[in-house]
Amino acid sequence: MNDSMQCRAVKVLVDGSATIVDLGDDTLAALRTEIGCQWVDVIRFPGSLDCWIDDEGAVLADARVNFVVTVLARSVGMNWQQYYGTGLFANHDADGNTVGLSEVEADGLVLAARAICERVAAQQPSS
Repeated sequence: MNDSMQCRAVKVLVDGSATIVDLGDDTLAALRTEIGCQWVDVIRFPGSLDCWIDDEGAVLADARVNFVVTVLARSVGMNWQQYYGTGLFANHDADGNTVGLSEVEADGLVLAARAICERVAAQQPSS
């Protein structure tokens, strides 16, 4: 793990793959770049965990559900919608500013994404 990261985050693609990224010191610009969008929206999880998504992700012509983000949101009671496109997990501080995940938090999210993907794959009918 790279200890020189300024703002450690976990990027989860619609295929379920998760990687650790550094948002640097301009988090808004980095969020837009990493997600690949102009407008971002935040999903506030319990505690200080946030997931940033494309604000227009659900209305795009090729919108794809991000099942990892959706499953994680539902696991804490957020059952009202599906989430689309790339999701990017980070924390926020007491003032609402985006701050990095700890190494343990980031590793845990990567492992959770992998476990969700494995569970979904195991439930698919074999061909």
